[in-house]
Amino acid sequence: MHETTKKIQIVSSDHFCSRVKMFESDEIIINTVSDNIFNHMGVVKKYSLLRRYDIIHFFFVRNSLTNINIAKLANTKIILHYIGTDIYNLLTARKKTVRKAVKISKKVNKILAVLPLLINELKSLGMN
Repeated sequence: MHETTKKIQIVSSDHFCSRVKMFESDEIIINTVSDNIFNHMGVVKKYSLLRRYDIIHFFFVRNSLTNINIAKLANTKIILHYIGTDIYNLLTARKKTVRKAVKISKKVNKILAVLPLLINELKSLGMN
């Protein structure tokens, strides 16, 4: 393992988890866990998992402040990656759900979206 190797934990649906492993290299070690399994883990187990990684990358995952706070406590950088339907769901959600998503977005290191239109939609919700 190189001195600059980054260890990334991907949390996503099984569909995305199976595809991101192709980006693994000498500089990037990727571990994947399905969102269903991750969301059923207890706090201690999540913390134990995340403290072994430099970055946690959530793909298209419903998140909680608890998950984000655990990652922060584990000193793991956080990426939220929006795909499309998840943004549509926020655009049509109740205000309380949007406020929660915006609050979560303020605590992460990076928000990604696959298209400029989606980035603009996130910005319209207050998520930069």
